[in-house]
Amino acid sequence: MNNYLIPNRNGVGLVYKKGGAGCLYMGAGVGLIASIVVLIIAGTLGTFKGFIGIIIGVIGVLFTGGAILRLVSVLSKSKVLIKVEDGHLINLKNRVPLADITDVFYGWHAEKLSGGVFQNLVVTTTNGKKHYYSYYNLIPDHVMKQLVEEYILPNANPTCKSEKKRKNSSEILKL
Repeated sequence: MNNYLIPNRNGVGLVYKKGGAGCLYMGAGVGLIASIVVLIIAGTLGTFKGFIGIIIGVIGVLFTGGAILRLVSVLSKSKVLIKVEDGHLINLKNRVPLADITDVFYGWHAEKLSGGVFQNLVVTTTNGKKHYYSYYNLIPDHVMKQLVEEYILPNANPTCKSEKKRKNSSEILKL
């Protein structure tokens, strides 16, 4: 058991570490400062270069500032990002029965704007609805793999298990 997956009597909780959150804040903070500097320098350039500089600076401020605000709002609530308890996959927004999960994916995706900024655990249910569980780039891939393989797949819908086996066997054949 690693120190990201914390077992309890009803299941397991996925928690982040303070060091990872600090690195994420530091990176976003540096990006925000760099964007502000670009905005300041853009004011001293000519018309065309200044306009391009202002566009780049505003995009940078919006992107990094939005990431910082989202991190502060999420990480100030609870250290537990995702829980697998009592046969459900749970976060602050979603509570999905494991038996209803027909597909599981984790990592970057282009289905939502936030999927290009923060990594997500994406689950599809039997009714075709997708649920997104963001882990904000704070959890290593090997931990997410362990969460999926040890806690989600054994209790997921049988079609999800067969799909996962087929994907794994095809990956082995490609090697």
